[in-house]
Amino acid sequence: MHNRDAVEHIDALRIRINSEINKLVEPSEPTELYDALRYVLEGKGKRFRPILTLLAADIYGCEIENVISQGLAMEVFHNSTLVHDDIMDRSGIRRGRESVHVKWNDASAILVGDYLLGLSYRLLSEGSHARLSEMLALHQRTLRMLCEGQFSDMAFEARKHVSVEEYLSMIDRKTAALLQSSLQVGGLAGNADGEDLDRLREIGWHIGRAFQIQDDLLDLTAADSRWGKPIGNDLVTGKKTFLLLTALENSAGQDHAWFTAILDQGGLPEGDVSEATVKMENLGVLEAAKTSVIFHSDESLRIVSSLPQGQSRESLCYLIRQMQQRLH
Repeated sequence: MHNRDAVEHIDALRIRINSEINKLVEPSEPTELYDALRYVLEGKGKRFRPILTLLAADIYGCEIENVISQGLAMEVFHNSTLVHDDIMDRSGIRRGRESVHVKWNDASAILVGDYLLGLSYRLLSEGSHARLSEMLALHQRTLRMLCEGQFSDMAFEARKHVSVEEYLSMIDRKTAALLQSSLQVGGLAGNADGEDLDRLREIGWHIGRAFQIQDDLLDLTAADSRWGKPIGNDLVTGKKTFLLLTALENSAGQDHAWFTAILDQGGLPEGDVSEATVKMENLGVLEAAKTSVIFHSDESLRIVSSLPQGQSRESLCYLIRQMQQRLH
């Protein structure tokens, strides 16, 4: 399949997903609750997770029409976590717009996140899938892992010393778990066997690591206006990311003290972001991040090549490459 075919295939899936998402929440009372729900679901997400579900299902012979609800469940679940994460992280911007807790208030955002979580279970349960109980068990396991990952992320804020390996373990739960689940739910819809499900889980793990490290890298290097956040925001807020933790592990002397001060002071002045970028470049931090993104992306592609051949497998390869190369 040529890239154009893959682009058209993925775009068609994204259009279908967006069309179905727009039908999920009908106007009702209380008006503010449903306005907030539609606000979240109409955000300009890339829909990676439901697309992964639909592609995996098709790879194993399940027609897209029979797994749309499960794909929507992954997207709705993802959005529920984002709404709650923004409250806990006090993040004011999400996808270039005000976060729900800013546009409305904390209480409204909590209820919106709760509603979306419940909706994800309802959507996952739709249809007559023979392995529904496995899907539900996987969904619950994913929720547990996301909670563990978010708790670790918050706990890191109170700790002065966090290793890169601890950070990677955290993103395995907070980021990779839902990507793994998205692929495996599609596999279950297609009645994939245990070995195939293991492959899908491993693909999701590699994608998750590549995606989050790329996200950390873009926070400092994004040149696309669609990024939607101030450049260097993670450093300004003192967030422990792959870049900052690698800088601490790779540095010594004055450089180490300089980066340690970011944590001690609770963040970096905006005017010092350029200096931080130069220091990280000199320490090989940016190159380490790029190398890690390439490694995990390539590993995921290697495993994808062992899946059943067809249009959706090639589209999955293209999607992974696009995730690796994304600019926003």
